[in-house]
Amino acid sequence: MVSKKNKGSALIVVIMVMAVMTILGAAILNISLSQTMQASNEDKRIQAHYLARSGAEATVSAWEVPRNVIKPSGSCKTVYLDSSNQFIFVDTPPTNIIGKFDVIVTPPVNQGDDTVVTSVGTVGNVKQTVKATIKTITTTVPISPQGSIAGETLGWYSYNSGQINTGVNTSGKGKVVTLKAKNGLKIPNKNSPVATFEADQMQFMSPIQVFHNGIILSAKLIDFSNNYNSNGTFVLKVLDDGFKPNGSHFTGAVGVVFFQDVGYYFKNVVGGITLNDSSDIQSQVTANNFEKIIDLNFKNPFSSTTTQTIKSYSVTWN
Repeated sequence: MVSKKNKGSALIVVIMVMAVMTILGAAILNISLSQTMQASNEDKRIQAHYLARSGAEATVSAWEVPRNVIKPSGSCKTVYLDSSNQFIFVDTPPTNIIGKFDVIVTPPVNQGDDTVVTSVGTVGNVKQTVKATIKTITTTVPISPQGSIAGETLGWYSYNSGQINTGVNTSGKGKVVTLKAKNGLKIPNKNSPVATFEADQMQFMSPIQVFHNGIILSAKLIDFSNNYNSNGTFVLKVLDDGFKPNGSHFTGAVGVVFFQDVGYYFKNVVGGITLNDSSDIQSQVTANNFEKIIDLNFKNPFSSTTTQTIKSYSVTWN
């Protein structure tokens, strides 16, 4: 027989075991619910982040479009995402809304300040914020003068590589030629023959990289907008009748060369005038082959027509 005392002890053990199991079950249920809520909130956080990012990216894209002279500014209308993953603009959102984003564009207060795009994505009670800082970069780039023809069109060089073609007919007589390559102009091989370019006027819009030998330029007017120094030589020759400027002590036809907007007449010398680097300019003046232009009426035709100002944008995300 089981004593009443033992029966009472067994009952106590059963009750204690049931209590422990109830506590453990409640704890496990609480942990499970907490994890479920955390997972749900994490999903909402991710959704809210990407909603905020979508709003910021759309605003930045609208900002960067060149034709949009009037840039977005202030608070933008709330955009909702519905259950079919469609963005909608409505004053009263329907019941099948997953989330939304709101964008505020803070324009620069002073010249040179940045524009800040703040986008807040909301899913349920979870919010995420994405900011984009837009820095406006203004640059001046060379453009080809009206009526000119590009040197690569004449086959003088390759635009992408900048390699000058020394073995082709490089005559551009009677033309205004601009020389502009992606990464500068160069003669690729030290054994290449001397290149000869001929045109009524020519402008070097790209820097000229190291020449292994030389290049002959026959023109009435030559403009070096960029660096022209090299290991090789430039030979300047007057094309046909050239110019006959008033007030110059040179007789006969002369050529004109501009070095970054400083102009010189140069004489028609047999064999041409050789320049190795910028120090040769003064030596040619001393040798009476160059004469600095002081005539205020003689303007560089390329100086006011070969550049334009463009704006680009640098975006930093956080």
